[in-house]
Parts: sequence; C-alpha cells; structure tokens
Amino acid sequence: MYPGGCPGCGLHIKIFAIDYGIYTCIFLMFPPSHPVTAAKREYASPVFRLILVSRLVSWFVDRRKPFTGPIKEVAAWDYD
Repeated sequence: MYPGGCPGCGLHIKIFAIDYGIYTCIFLMFPPSHPVTAAKREYASPVFRLILVSRLVSWFVDRRKPFTGPIKEVAAWDYD
C-alpha cells in the first residue's frame, strides 16, 4: 500500500491548500461588523501573511545549506 494513504492525491491536495489559503487571505480581511474599531479588527490575515513571508524568507536563506541529520549509530541485527 502507498505510505501516504492516497496515491495520486498529492497535486489535488496542494491545489486545494493554495486555493484555501488565497480564499482565507481575501475574506479574513473583512471586519466582522461596522464601524470598524481596533477591538473589532480582524488580525488573522496580517498575522498569516507575516508568518508566510517569514517562512519564505527563511526558506530562501536556509535552502542553500545542505541538511545533515543527526549522526546515529545503528546496531547491527544478529540474524542467527
């Protein structure tokens, strides 16, 4: 069996995730009620964008460094 559980679903899941991210970024900007005050402002979209931009910057900065995982001693199995 495929270890991911859904063979061939990867592209569809990625497209849905991107669409959902765009949707939430657009509609989370609208205030829940009028008039808009600082207490009623919706801060989810700016926080999401801040996290997204910081992760993108981190990815561009860190991707040039090759990943070296932890050095782990593996005991040999005795198949006697």
